[in-house]
Amino acid sequence: MHRYSILVVEDDAVTRTTLQHFLTSMGHLITGMVSSAEECFEHFEAAGPDRTDLVLMDIMLDGEMDGREAAVRVASEYNLPVIFLTGLSPEDVIGDHDTPAACYIHKPVHKSELAANIQLTVRNHRMEQELRESEHRYRSLFDNAVAGIYQATPEGRVIDANSSFARILGYDSAAEAMESLRDLGVQYYDEAGRWSKIVQRLEREGELVREQSAVLGRDGDLIWVSEHLRAIPDGQGNIACIVAVVLDITERKEAEENMRLTTNLLHQTVDSLPVPLVLTDLDSNIILHNQPFADCYCNNGSLESLNLADVLPKALHAQCAQAFSRFLASSGQALTVEATDDVPAVTVSPYRDAEDQLIGALVIIRNPVLET
Repeated sequence: MHRYSILVVEDDAVTRTTLQHFLTSMGHLITGMVSSAEECFEHFEAAGPDRTDLVLMDIMLDGEMDGREAAVRVASEYNLPVIFLTGLSPEDVIGDHDTPAACYIHKPVHKSELAANIQLTVRNHRMEQELRESEHRYRSLFDNAVAGIYQATPEGRVIDANSSFARILGYDSAAEAMESLRDLGVQYYDEAGRWSKIVQRLEREGELVREQSAVLGRDGDLIWVSEHLRAIPDGQGNIACIVAVVLDITERKEAEENMRLTTNLLHQTVDSLPVPLVLTDLDSNIILHNQPFADCYCNNGSLESLNLADVLPKALHAQCAQAFSRFLASSGQALTVEATDDVPAVTVSPYRDAEDQLIGALVIIRNPVLET
C-alpha cells in the first residue's frame, strides 16, 4: 500500500479525530487538518500544494464557501484530487452538480472504504496526469513538425491539421485550413477522383508511401506534394480516419521539369550538328551523344552508359585515348589530335559543373567523309 500526504478539510471534530486515527494507522502523512475552505487555501498559500497528494473534503463546510466550490478551486488551481466526505444522499451529492471530486465517502467513514478510495483516487489521478502530459508532448510534436500533417474522414473532411500543412497550402493557420477543407476530393486534389482512388487503395492496402499529387493551394495555385497516408481502422475494420504526412516537392518537380526541358534542348542542339559528337565523363563513359555519332558507331539501341572503348573502332579509340591523355594532362584544356590517313581528327573540350570543376569532356570526331 502506497503512503500519501493528505490534507483534511472537515468541520466536524469527531470526524476529524476519526480520520486522523485512520490515516495515521495506514501510514499516511497528514499535512494539515482545517475546518473551512478558507483555511484550506490559507494552508496551500503557507505550505504550498506540492506537499499534498490528496484532499479529503467535507461538502457542508462552515464559512462562505462550501466543499463543492472549494473542490473546483483545488482541482483547477492546484491540480489535486479530491474525495468528498458527506452525510448527504447520493442524489444530493451528484444531482445536477458538475463536481470535480474523484469520488465520495458517506459518513460515518469506514476505514476499509477510506483506504481503498485513497489508493484508487491518487493512482487514477497520476495516470490521468501522465496521459495529459503524453497528449501534450504528442500535440507539441504534431504542431511543430516540419512536415505537414492532416487527419481526414474517408469522405474528405479535414478534422485535424498542423501549422506546416496550413503553410504548404498558403493558409494563415491550421484552424483556417480545417475550416476551409471540407472536401479534399474537390478542394485539395487537382485531379478529379484522386481522393476516391486513394481511399479505395487504403481500404485494400492500409498504407500508401510517397504518393505524388498535384494539389491546390488556398489561392488556387498548383502545388506538388509527396504524401505518406495511413488508414486508421474502427472496431469493425472500416476506415475511421486517414492520417497523412505531406512534403512540399514543388521546387523539386520544377527542377526536374527544367532539367527535362534543358536535356531535350541539349539533345536537339547536338543532334543538329553534322559531325559525330559525344559527351563523356573523365573515364570515357558515354553520357550523351548525337544522332550522327549513333549513325556511325551504333547499329541499334542507345550508347549511353557504355564506354568509348566499347563502340569505337580500334584505331579511332587509340586516337581518342591519345587525345584524352593529353587533355587530362593539361587540366582540361581544349585540344585537337589531327587526322591521319586512316583516322579522323578528334577534338576534346572540357565539360565543367556549376562550380567550374572538370567533370567530363565533349568529344567531336571530325570525319572528312561526313563533312564533304
